[in-house]
Amino acid sequence: MWHNHKPVAYNLWSFGSIAYAHIDKSLQKKLDPKADKCRLMGYQPGTKAFQLWRIWDRKIIIQHDIILDENTSNYPPPTESTIPFYIEEELEKLDQTTNSTG
Repeated sequence: MWHNHKPVAYNLWSFGSIAYAHIDKSLQKKLDPKADKCRLMGYQPGTKAFQLWRIWDRKIIIQHDIILDENTSNYPPPTESTIPFYIEEELEKLDQTTNSTG
């Protein structure tokens, strides 16, 4: 905006996406997994690394080599029990107005 061109946004990923962090071969045994399942928490300031929340031990790790899976859902779809009451009231009002006009 300040430099009269659009910023590059191809390397920005959504917060909370599932990521797989590569485990170095020197730390692996023969049948150990090659990656840890994590969630993307953000970007490490001053580097090209990512901040990841490693799910199995609940720790924040800094990692360069990741594979990001943005196609999977970050969070489960909302159900009636997860919808706040004020949204339910607004939905009811909307239904009443559409039923009375239609």
